Order: sequence, then C-alpha cells, then structure tokens
Amino acid sequence: MVPRYSSSDYRNALLSLLPTGPIWNRAISGGYSRLFAVLGRVYERNNVRAASLIEDLFPGTTEQFLPEWEATLGLPDSCVTGRQTQAERRTGIITALTDEGGASIAYYRRLAARSGVSITVRQFAPARAGVLRAGQPCCGQDWAYAWEVTLPKTLILPFRANWNAAGEPLRSWGGGYLECMLSKRSPAHTILIFRYEDSDSGVSD
Repeated sequence: MVPRYSSSDYRNALLSLLPTGPIWNRAISGGYSRLFAVLGRVYERNNVRAASLIEDLFPGTTEQFLPEWEATLGLPDSCVTGRQTQAERRTGIITALTDEGGASIAYYRRLAARSGVSITVRQFAPARAGVLRAGQPCCGQDWAYAWEVTLPKTLILPFRANWNAAGEPLRSWGGGYLECMLSKRSPAHTILIFRYEDSDSGVSD
C-alpha cells in the first residue's frame, strides 16, 4: 500500500533538507517555506495518483484507464449505438474479460446479470404424441431451434454511487444493448425471441 502524505508533510520534509546557516530560513512564514508549500501541493497530487493507481487499474473501478482497457479488448463493440456512461463501459470490459462462453440457460442468465438485469429463459420442443398435454402450444419441428428471453417491460438502469460518474443521467431505459449482446452470443442454428413482461419490473442492483 502506498502511503499518503499531505502538502505540509512535503513542505516540512523539504525544509528539513536545507543546509544549516543563517541564510537558510526554515520559518513557516519564510520565503523557502512558501516556495516548498507550492511544491508540496504538486507532490501531494502525484502521491494521490500513485496511491490510487492499483484501484484505477482494476477494471471494476477504473476511470483513467477505461480507454486502455477498451483498446485492448476491442471495445466498444457493434452493440453500442450511442454514448455510454462510465458504468456501461466498465460493464462491457468486465463482460469481455469474464465471458467464458457457453450455450446454457445459466450462462445467459449470468451474462444479463452482469448488466444488472434479471432475465427468464424459455425453451421449446416440437409437439409429440404422448408428451403434449392439453393447453400446451402445438409447436412444429422448427420450434426445436427456438428459445425465448423475457426482459422487464420497463428496463430501468439506476444511477449507482461509486459506479456512475458526475454528469451522467440518474436513470436510463431500454434493453437494446442487452438484446444485441445476447443475440451475438446465441448459437447460430437457433432463433432467439425476445419478450417483455406485461407488468413493469425493475432490475437487480
């Protein structure tokens, strides 16, 4: 852990390095002290940046290194159609780094959960005698390759402290990015259907 020092700590340290003698005035009100107070503020800023470097390098908390992470991972991808918030950019980075791939229901649920959205996945099967029950849909053979994702009717992504940045909207709406992301990762031989719930629903934090 990098220790943190204030500008006065640096000023006092610089004063203590002055040679001995009557012309080297170490008084707080003296000229050297005022000069070192200015230098101390520069050193303090550098110290704060160094102390926060590890936190800023981590993809879940980074701010200054967002462009470097995105350039490394080829982001933003084609699913991004507008300006992203810092939270959305970090979510994209984390998703790219942790995406293990797969085609299971659990995989797609985890993928959506990284964006703070809870989804329901439904699979279909062709109707067969002895299996189909009264009231169930009579699906043809093509339905063996179809699956459905249910999203909240009103998809609200709230502003979160320590995740969003100043000046960003307190809320954003819509599931276009999530639809695109899931579609890109769906098996090529399948048909993905999106459905929105009849009642309003929020998202998980």
